[in-house]
Amino acid sequence: MLELTDTDRHIVESIVGLLDGAGGLVRVRRLQSASMSFDRDMWAQLASLGWLGASVPETIGGTGLAFGEIALLLEHAGKRLMPEPLVLALGGARLLARCRAEPAAELRTKVIDGEAVCVPVTAEPSANGRLFFDAEGVTHLSARTAYISDGHVGDAFLVPVKAKGDLRICVVQRSGPGIAVESEATVDGGSITRLHFDHVALTDLPVMEMGPDAAAAFD
Repeated sequence: MLELTDTDRHIVESIVGLLDGAGGLVRVRRLQSASMSFDRDMWAQLASLGWLGASVPETIGGTGLAFGEIALLLEHAGKRLMPEPLVLALGGARLLARCRAEPAAELRTKVIDGEAVCVPVTAEPSANGRLFFDAEGVTHLSARTAYISDGHVGDAFLVPVKAKGDLRICVVQRSGPGIAVESEATVDGGSITRLHFDHVALTDLPVMEMGPDAAAAFD
């Protein structure tokens, strides 16, 4: 067994102390009994400890944990059955960290501060195996995304769209025109969610400029 470093021990003690202090399994059972509930107070505490920025480099406002440290954080959150969608949050923050320009930076700050939850989604599975939406030659998008676990908490969704030869990340607000958010409770107390696009104008979707490593996530 690998010996924990001082940083590792701090991570374990922080997440375990937070979850046990918030009510432990009693809190988890309470949340599971209320369909698709979300503990905003816990989310704010996760933000205050820097965990929502764990996947973002320190140079741009995150905590900048190494991969092994993030795995340790998630391992002990899982052992305490934490129902909050920390994996989704880390994925969204990391994707925004790989996008360039000021709009991505502003949204990334809100995610790290716990003010917004940005959920990455992909296209509905198809025979061609693509994870992005192919919008070449069209001005409006009518399609649906794949299901994603616990996506019901999303304030905004990060959607990969290919148009004019480029792959881009579009930010979709859950209350936007032509957007329908479909969520279903699951037997384990979680949920699955997908988006429906009904003739949504591509010009209405804010675009985050992507670096090459961001595009690689959808190859």
